Amino acid sequence: MGRSTSPDGPFVDRDGVPMREGGGTVLLDDRGDQVGPGALDVLEDRGLLYGVHHYYDAATGGTIRMQVREVEWEDGWPVFPAGPDEG
Repeated sequence: MGRSTSPDGPFVDRDGVPMREGGGTVLLDDRGDQVGPGALDVLEDRGLLYGVHHYYDAATGGTIRMQVREVEWEDGWPVFPAGPDEG
């Protein structure tokens, strides 16, 4: 993920690295047996933001599942907190 103050860019990641120079901050990634997450959408409900996405459950041989996770913010950037078994 990257962002810019202008629709025309330049776009930079969380560390300020331009996207055209290899920058990019990962928001949604594998997490334990949850692999291949994608199709992220955002839902706002009662003042909170949630990320809704699918993933493949490696523990069951690749069953497709859906997950809803609350979006948190660090230094103005969206993040997903670690799960209970991620530390």
